[in-house]
Amino acid sequence: MGADRRPQHGAGRADSRLLLINTDPNTGQISNFQASPSRLGLGTWQYAKDTALSIDQADVMFGDAVPNASILVADVTSNGCLPIAGHQQTVRRGIASLYKTWILGALATAVESGEILLDQIVTFAPGEYITAGANTTGQFEGVVEMTVQDAANLMMNVIDNGATDVLHELLGAAAVNDFARSSGHTNPDTLTPLLTVSQFAHLFGTVSSAQVDIFTGDDEAFGGEVFLFGLRHQWDRIWYKGGGHPGFATGTFLVRSDGWLVENNDGRAFAVIAMYNPDEEISDNPFVFDIQSLYARIHQLLTTR
Repeated sequence: MGADRRPQHGAGRADSRLLLINTDPNTGQISNFQASPSRLGLGTWQYAKDTALSIDQADVMFGDAVPNASILVADVTSNGCLPIAGHQQTVRRGIASLYKTWILGALATAVESGEILLDQIVTFAPGEYITAGANTTGQFEGVVEMTVQDAANLMMNVIDNGATDVLHELLGAAAVNDFARSSGHTNPDTLTPLLTVSQFAHLFGTVSSAQVDIFTGDDEAFGGEVFLFGLRHQWDRIWYKGGGHPGFATGTFLVRSDGWLVENNDGRAFAVIAMYNPDEEISDNPFVFDIQSLYARIHQLLTTR
């Protein structure tokens, strides 16, 4: 057997547990129940070689670790995002499910204006939409009604593409694209028009629905740690969105993206956005722990700013 390349955990809380409950979307009954030692509170997830890196050094190493990589670390203020450090952050990259944050923003705008209500009912018909991703909506039998709130939760929490397209169509393409243009993007013409997942799949051509955005909630963003072990204990509020587009071979990908917005009650807020788009499908196994370590170091440094 090869050596375990994972970073070593620090001392943690002995009483931590991770509770996983799965339910059948058609019956609402529990289909699986599992309790296991939690990864919460287990300390750092960094390699020893990364513990002394500056943010600039970590960004450069991120660019060296994965092909065609970009990363931006920014201070979020009332005047927008002010870059702290980055690597090829102005290069255009595929963003995958990060685009769903603009759909959520357009939805929030419509809810705030009263045009759409969170308890408003939307209808999902199996076979009408791409249901890869977490595939929750793909498990429904027959036509199913759900609230806008439930559809939004499915879109953001488990990257459900069917729920995403339901909301996209409810809002209308014009509203989604208008929000993207007004949200502060420096070059919105490169971002719009934002297609539905189903439209993208047809545009992509030969990719089957089962191959579209199969990166789901990354094990619910690693058991509530928000994709990095221990991160949620460092900030008062954390928003995370990840996504990807897989390759044709199992366990490979063509696009991967991770985005965080972290905030404390003292008003400090930071954004970390990372993307990598290899020229050909590759497995992330050789370097997944390398970039996790770099992510952890960057976030650790932000807590001291």
